[in-house]
Amino acid sequence: MADTTLSKFRGAVALAGDSIHILVRDILKRALPDSSIPPYDPSFGYHARLVGEDKADTRHLHCVGLGGNQPAAGQQLRKQLGLPPKHFHITLTLKDDHDMDKSTPSFDLLDHLAFTLQCFGDHTEAQTYSVNMVALAPENPKGFLRLADAALASNTFKLAMLSYACAYDRADDPKLRAYCLKKLIACSAHTEWGAVFQEEEISQIPTAIVHLLVAPWSPALRQALAEEAPTPSLMLEPRDSLFIPKSVESSARFDKDTLHKLPRFFRWLIPFRFAIMSTPRHEDDIHALASPALGIRRVLTLTEETPLYESCRAGTVAACYMSACGFKHPTYERTQPELPASDAISLLRSLRPGSIETSQQEAFVHKWCSTLWKRQSLFPELPSEPLPCPM
Repeated sequence: MADTTLSKFRGAVALAGDSIHILVRDILKRALPDSSIPPYDPSFGYHARLVGEDKADTRHLHCVGLGGNQPAAGQQLRKQLGLPPKHFHITLTLKDDHDMDKSTPSFDLLDHLAFTLQCFGDHTEAQTYSVNMVALAPENPKGFLRLADAALASNTFKLAMLSYACAYDRADDPKLRAYCLKKLIACSAHTEWGAVFQEEEISQIPTAIVHLLVAPWSPALRQALAEEAPTPSLMLEPRDSLFIPKSVESSARFDKDTLHKLPRFFRWLIPFRFAIMSTPRHEDDIHALASPALGIRRVLTLTEETPLYESCRAGTVAACYMSACGFKHPTYERTQPELPASDAISLLRSLRPGSIETSQQEAFVHKWCSTLWKRQSLFPELPSEPLPCPM
């Protein structure tokens, strides 16, 4: 770079000259025509700043020549002046923010890389840079949003769902929250709600940020999902096992050994409000239901010691609830069932194969639905109380 000089520039010490201009010109020629990058301007003083005016006294510094092939010469110069190393750059506009992070792992650069890779369809590589964004700024929703979009595009739906949830909980923009909510519902067609994993989904989660992804969802997000009342469409086979994290703390591992296997037939009917499952096997199952991953506080069981007859299975209760309320919360204002009994039974069977297997169960659900129609209320009348009497 014999035609490059070390000179004073706006009070700073910088590299300037024809080589810098040629480098900028060649780079700008490769820019897309519709990009926001400014065009090459030969009259602009392109330069690479070495030492700022606020870092060293340059009044008595005179350039007598620049030559040789000393590796990292710029860093060597700063070291001789007692200054820390810096990432050198060439300013392309009059707006030159010297305080902006220009290092390779900077958040803005990672964001640009992730977005560009996503545009080019390289979703796997985009996920890698998005994970780095999350690790660098875990409270910023943008990293989670980039990770979620890349994961959704590559059909890793569990990673996408957990990332959209993290983005929602960190976002202030109502439009961004609405976008995340829409994508969460789209993901629910392929994966169970929250940190409930099918076995093949466990490997989707990056270990470096697993403690962020499996953290409990906020009450605001859970309430928003309840108000949306999405109709479940995920179909799982009875033999499919589901797992939840034993802990939400940071860990160097995330595999089956760090997860708890849920009882068979676990399904959310209303996300984080109403779930159905087979009989808990032992005390650990109850602890798992009450864990932050699920947050279940009330368990209704139809068994005391051993399972009852087939006509008393939990699927019957689920079908009765779906007939009365659909996938919404019960209200005292509702005067008629949400679904006909036959529709509730068919829908439950599609979501949870093996439910409502006997004619007795079907008859009970139909009778329940008929009772609701007759009394014009989801709830029975309150029992009469005796008149007050003197103490």
